[in-house]
Amino acid sequence: MPRLSVRGFAELLALPAYVQLRLLHDQKYPKSEPQRFRIPFYQPALKGIRSYYGSGNNPAELALK
Repeated sequence: MPRLSVRGFAELLALPAYVQLRLLHDQKYPKSEPQRFRIPFYQPALKGIRSYYGSGNNPAELALK
């Protein structure tokens, strides 16, 4: 998860909207390796969903392990 200081947030708010959107898009989808950020973020949720349906909808599979 990206961290942002109060000063950095204030500087971001002072920028025009099109620059803010470009910065946020570049942070979420880096150009060098586009899926490096998204896969680790969603991986625990996907594993929980797969184990839930794989066990026949057992609610105990959704508990954090």
